[in-house]
Amino acid sequence: MLIYNRRFDEYTPKFARKDGVQANPDAEETAIKDRIEQLEKFSDMTSSVKTQLGGVKGNPMKSVKEKLKKGEWTQAQAADYVYNLLVFSYMTGKYKYYPGDFVNELDAAFRQIDIKDIRKGITIARRDGTLDKAINYKDIWYFVYLPECNHYYSNAFRGYNTSSEILHSLQGQQAMFIHNKKLSKKERNAEDRWLTMPKSTPADNRRVTTINATIEGTDMNISRRIDSYGASKENAGPLLTSDNMLNAYLEYLNREGIVADPQMLRKEKAKDKAQRMERNADALREQTEIIRQETASYHGNEPKQFQGYEVLAGGIGVCPDSAAISFEINYTMDGIVKNAGRNLMLSIGKLIGEQAEIAPSQRKRLEGDDIYIAYPRDYIYEISVGLPSGYTPSETSLGRLNTELKNNAGHFISKAGIKDGKLVLNVSYEFAQTQLPASDWNKMLELVDAASKFNTMTLLLEKK
Repeated sequence: MLIYNRRFDEYTPKFARKDGVQANPDAEETAIKDRIEQLEKFSDMTSSVKTQLGGVKGNPMKSVKEKLKKGEWTQAQAADYVYNLLVFSYMTGKYKYYPGDFVNELDAAFRQIDIKDIRKGITIARRDGTLDKAINYKDIWYFVYLPECNHYYSNAFRGYNTSSEILHSLQGQQAMFIHNKKLSKKERNAEDRWLTMPKSTPADNRRVTTINATIEGTDMNISRRIDSYGASKENAGPLLTSDNMLNAYLEYLNREGIVADPQMLRKEKAKDKAQRMERNADALREQTEIIRQETASYHGNEPKQFQGYEVLAGGIGVCPDSAAISFEINYTMDGIVKNAGRNLMLSIGKLIGEQAEIAPSQRKRLEGDDIYIAYPRDYIYEISVGLPSGYTPSETSLGRLNTELKNNAGHFISKAGIKDGKLVLNVSYEFAQTQLPASDWNKMLELVDAASKFNTMTLLLEKK
C-alpha cells in the first residue's frame, strides 16, 4: 500500500491529489505521465549551467566546444567531460542536488557545446519492479541519451562511476523517452517511446586481482593489486577518501591542454581549506584501517606485517580510458607456507581469497524461488609466485590446480604452470546471469562449490 501525505510540504503528483483509498493507478496515465511532463516542461537551465560551469576558471566548456568542433574529440569524449565537470561542481560547490535539475542542466550543458541530438527519459530500478507498473513517482529515475554515440547518462552519481556507465540497478529495465520535439504532434503521438536499458556483461564488471609473491622461509611477501571495473567499483568506491576523489577529478578535468580550476579551490578560504585537510587526514587513517581489515578478511588471517598500500590509476573510474578503481597492497603473511619435512607445503588456494560456502541447511531450493544476482561479474586472479631456490612443484599437485567448470550460471576455470622459475596461476570465476530459474540452483551450487574447493588447494614444493 502506498500512502501519500497530502498535508506534508512536499510535491504531490497529480494522480495522488484525491482523498481516499483507491486501486493502484494505471502507470502510463499517472506516475509515468507526471514524470514525463516534468521533464518536458522544465524551465531552461542554460543560465544555471553558465553559473555553475561557465564561471570555472580556465573556461573548460569553451575548450571542449572547440575540440569537438575541430574533430579533436569525439562526441562521446566531449559529453563525458561535460558530465564529469557538472558532477564535480555538485560535489564541491554549494549546489543542492535535485535529480530533475541535474538532468536538465546536463541537457543544457550538452547544447552549449553544440551537442543537440539529445533524448531525455525515465526508467526504474530493478528493486522497484517495472516501469509499466510504477505507482510511486519517486521510484522513477531520469536519464539523458545521446543517439550518435549511444551513451546513457544517469541522473544519479557517486563520483567514481564512469561517466556513461549505467547503474546496474537500471540495466535491462523498461524505460521511456520523452516526446521527440522534432516530430509533428501527430508523429509524436504515434512514436513508440518505450525501450529497454542496455545490460552489462561479466567482463564489464570484472574485478582483477594481480598477485606477485615471493617465499622466504615460511613467510610469503605479497604485493596484491585490485582493479575494479563497472559495478564491482561499488565495493571499492567507499574506500576512497575525498582527497583521492579531488585529485582524480583535477587530473581528469585538466587533461589534453584543458585548464579547469574548479570553483571549490578557487573560492576556498584558508579556514575552510584547513578544515578540509583535517577531515582528509582522518579519512586517510580510516582508509588505512579498512584496507588492513580487508587484507585480513581476504586471507582469513591477519598479516604478519603490513607494509602499506597505494591508490593507483589517477582516473579512479571517472572516465572510460581510466575506468578502474585500483589499489596496490603490500604485506607479509605467515601460515600460507608450511614446512613438510624437507619439503614445503603452499596453500595456493588461499591466494584467491576466502570463498563462500553453502551450508547444508541452505542447499535446497523451493520450486519457483528463482535466483537473483545484482549484476553479472567475473573475478579474475593473475598470480605469480617466485619459487625458493632448490624447490620444484610436485607434478601431481600442480596438475590438480587445472580445473574447468562451465554451466548456465557461469564458470570456474583455473590454469597453472611454471614459467621462468615462477609458479603462474590464472583463475576466472564468473557469474554470467542476473536471474536464473530455481531449477538451475544446482548449477549455482556447482560454481560456488568449485571456488570453495579450490580455496583449500595446496601445492607441494619438493626439495631437489
